[in-house]
Amino acid sequence: MINRHADRVVQYVKDNWPVDTGTSRDRWLFEYKATAGRLSLFIENPMFYSEYVHRTGGSPDNPLWLRLVPEAWGMFKEDMLTDVRRQINATERELERKQRAGERRGPGLLDLIRRPDLVDLIGGMFGG
Repeated sequence: MINRHADRVVQYVKDNWPVDTGTSRDRWLFEYKATAGRLSLFIENPMFYSEYVHRTGGSPDNPLWLRLVPEAWGMFKEDMLTDVRRQINATERELERKQRAGERRGPGLLDLIRRPDLVDLIGGMFGG
């Protein structure tokens, strides 16, 4: 889901990027990182000269990416955040349902620290 939205942001940038050979246009990419309480989306172009690309008649002192990347993010941000919220809510509902039903996926790390006897290395590695 995040990939789909990030692809839309990058495609917008590519669609509005000036083309001479197409090399810098084709190098736009994204990466996202998710950690507890944080989702970060990085949009970048590793082509060495992309930071200087500007419109005809413009100046390298006013590179296009400074306007285009925030513009693209602004166009698609709300849709992405809505879908992320929806997915988080669905996941939380499912976890609550499982908790009410008494379902567990097995011992967690803290369970294993508190009770090392729960670990069955031989059975886990060799099936019995």
